[in-house]
Amino acid sequence: MTNITPEEARRLVKMDSRSTHGPLTDCPFCELVKRRAWEMAHQIADMHYEYAVQYQDFTGEWDYPESSPWKPTAEEARDEERTLRLTGFTTRIVRRLVTQPEEAQP
Repeated sequence: MTNITPEEARRLVKMDSRSTHGPLTDCPFCELVKRRAWEMAHQIADMHYEYAVQYQDFTGEWDYPESSPWKPTAEEARDEERTLRLTGFTTRIVRRLVTQPEEAQP
């Protein structure tokens, strides 16, 4: 699986789109692939990271210390991590890519 960061996607969005047949192709499949890739690059470019702290419980499993642990910056998660470490827990910072919420139709 290829990993692409939001920053890389933003650079791709700024570049000219190209297909395997070159930029001036009439191939319907190439046009579909370019359109889908362009849509995906825009979606990834709009994503951002959220950060959370996890602690290791007595069984060795990783868990979140609260029901809504995600913070907008790693620094905010690290502040919480320091508190957990002071109480003796093994901790780590994790991150996830998120987009703006959108309504899901049933």
